[in-house]
Amino acid sequence: MTIGGLYGNILVLKIIILFIMAQVCENCGKGRNKATSWKKIMSKLDPTNRYFQKPNLHEVKLKTGKKIKVCTKCQRKLSKENLL
Repeated sequence: MTIGGLYGNILVLKIIILFIMAQVCENCGKGRNKATSWKKIMSKLDPTNRYFQKPNLHEVKLKTGKKIKVCTKCQRKLSKENLL
C-alpha cells in the first residue's frame, strides 16, 4: 500500500467521524440511536429495516457569543435559564 493510498483512507475516516460528531448535542451528549422496523410475516415478526434515529439539533447562539448545536430539550432548558 502506498503512502498516498493510506492518506486517502485516513482522510475518509476523518470525514466520517466529523459527520457523526455533528449529530451530537453539545450540552447533554444525545446522539443517534439504532432502530429497527418490524414486519409480521406468517405469525412471526421479522426485522426488515435497520436505520438510525437522529436528534433534532439546532444551532443556537449563547449570550457569551459562542454558537453551539443543541437538541430541542436543551434549547428549552437553556431559554428558561436565560442563557440564550
